Amino acid sequence: MDENGIKKKITELKSLVEKINMLLPLARRPLIIEFSGTPKAGKTVAAGRLELYLRRNNFSVQLFTERASIAPMRMKGHLFFNVWVSCATLMGILEALQTNLDILIIDRGIFDACCWNKWLEITGKISKDEADIVKRFFLLERWRPFVDIVFLMTTTPEVAIKREYTDLLIDK
Repeated sequence: MDENGIKKKITELKSLVEKINMLLPLARRPLIIEFSGTPKAGKTVAAGRLELYLRRNNFSVQLFTERASIAPMRMKGHLFFNVWVSCATLMGILEALQTNLDILIIDRGIFDACCWNKWLEITGKISKDEADIVKRFFLLERWRPFVDIVFLMTTTPEVAIKREYTDLLIDK
């Protein structure tokens, strides 16, 4: 991107910040943004950069990190794992609603959990009935509207594998 393109992007971003500043006083809760998508698509990097940008523009922002990395469950391809991660994320959303935050950014949230739930069903790890019950729970009208924006990020398997092995000290 040339210098004019960069200046144009900066102007666009400043305009977005002004719009957010006008809308936030009308909100009675934090704006909630979720990053979802395929592995190694850039969700965590994008969420971190957005958090930094918003902080630099004087927003009260919290980055709610992906709970899969801290889950006490050992079996990642199991219903228990997905439900634990999803419930932990829902808990984070509900807690944020009780704060004075302007913006909550979620790295893999409820939308992502619903996709994993579908994958568990497709691969036969849970029954259709179990999948439907879990889906209905996480998409309850009571909390579904809390997530305001979902950024769905994807990448090709080749790029994902390249990113997985890029900064390793050894090749294993």
